[in-house]
Amino acid sequence: FDCLFVSLVARSSQQSWEAEARAHEEAKQSREMETAVEKLLSSMCDAVVHIDDDFDLTKPCPKFACLLLRSLQPLNFLDALYHDADREAVRTYIAKETSHAHSLHVCLRD
Repeated sequence: FDCLFVSLVARSSQQSWEAEARAHEEAKQSREMETAVEKLLSSMCDAVVHIDDDFDLTKPCPKFACLLLRSLQPLNFLDALYHDADREAVRTYIAKETSHAHSLHVCLRD
């Protein structure tokens, strides 16, 4: 009985370690993909902003600050938009679930 119990515990521990190793590798690949996407966007766009569900900036964005000619801390992305209609257009655009990239023209405050 003791031998069976030890074997079960060892197998359970091994499965746990393997799952943790897989999760670690998936997280690493995800970070690498995010970095690659950010580099691609940075080469194509004037600025890349990271926002949360409330449209608050989650990472510093010096290029965006330069576009606005001011500091960004703290800033809600929607506050950088000039017109109320632009704020609503951005909310609608973000809420759409699509796998295709589309453009959206808005006016920024400076």
